[in-house]
Amino acid sequence: MRRFGLLDWTWTTKIEDIVHPANAAEVDFVLDSRRCVFTLYRRHPAGATRDPMARQACHEVLHILLLDLLKTVAVRGSDTHGDCERLEHGVIQRLLNVLCEPR
Repeated sequence: MRRFGLLDWTWTTKIEDIVHPANAAEVDFVLDSRRCVFTLYRRHPAGATRDPMARQACHEVLHILLLDLLKTVAVRGSDTHGDCERLEHGVIQRLLNVLCEPR
């Protein structure tokens, strides 16, 4: 978070030794209070990403980095939120390729 200049956020990290049905990692957040919880799951469901934990964590931090952009799009009345999320993931993948260890 510090590396990306997200100093106005308070965060907690936890590692769970369970299988999440869809994710290897996730972030829950409250945008107005700038608080978030990063959860990394040690066990992965069949077919889930096998990216290194550091890359998964970086992916979740990039979601926080892009939150203000997504909120701005939403406030301006976009009815294509799913499209915005797909574009966000495209940007995240490109940033991961530059900023984080290769797969």
